[in-house]
Amino acid sequence: MNLEQLVYILEVYKAGSISNAAKNCHVTIPAISQAISLLEKELNTQIFKRSRTGSIPTEKGLLIINKAEEIIKNMEELKEIALSGDHAIHGNLNISASPSMIILVFAAAFAFKKDYPNVEIKITEKSAEEIIENIKSNNDDIGFLMLNSELLDNSDFWEYQSLIKDRMYLCVGRHSPLAKKSTVEPEEALKHPFVTYSGINAKRLMKNFFKKHGEAKLLFQSNQFEIIKRTISEGFAVSFINGLVLKDDPRVSNGDVVPLKVKDFDIEIPFGWLRKRNTYFSPAAKKFLAYIKKEAESGNY
Repeated sequence: MNLEQLVYILEVYKAGSISNAAKNCHVTIPAISQAISLLEKELNTQIFKRSRTGSIPTEKGLLIINKAEEIIKNMEELKEIALSGDHAIHGNLNISASPSMIILVFAAAFAFKKDYPNVEIKITEKSAEEIIENIKSNNDDIGFLMLNSELLDNSDFWEYQSLIKDRMYLCVGRHSPLAKKSTVEPEEALKHPFVTYSGINAKRLMKNFFKKHGEAKLLFQSNQFEIIKRTISEGFAVSFINGLVLKDDPRVSNGDVVPLKVKDFDIEIPFGWLRKRNTYFSPAAKKFLAYIKKEAESGNY
């Protein structure tokens, strides 16, 4: 048994097939297939069920893969100890962020990159569902998103920390009859058509609001906040949008979109970072979290 074999079984598990794993590892398919076969022979157990559609771990194989991941993590930590010091921070850092967090993430990345130019950072904007799946499959190191109760309840699987407490605002157009108010009654809001963000967290919040106060006419859903804000500014609908998305927005600054508080809907929404527990946490990732925490506390993003 060697470390390379453990890396291969972990990559096959992540990629779903030997052919995809071979591409990711830049080796031939026979090389990975032979390495796994030798490991299965040595352990006297089948790790993967192979088929035309891919490779699926057996029940015992999944236990072996989890242990392999732990061993690889420990090896990486040994390397980290041997190369300790800021000068040694390098490598790749894969980050995903929800639309609400993307500006804060980029602000931290600009500062981080100046101090650590040898770290290659990849930042992608994703929905909460995509962020969770990517971290589960080890495609991203850290995700930045709303930390909902379902995630927080599964604390054995996730490591997370809140960075910002945000709030939802009812956004209306300049010429809306609600625009002159500072606080709106829920019943007043429900008289207007809604356009809503289609993310899982936004859907959950809206479902709870409509369940408590009554249904509203839904104009449409979108995963693009720019489309939602344009729809509001042109007077076609109203929408709930959180403060992070509205921060420094030109439509809010010029008065085309007016954020309002809604009575009985003044709830705190935690936004923060999320990673899979018991996986390797690189020095670059740890440093980046320090930078984003500093950026969040400054409020200058």
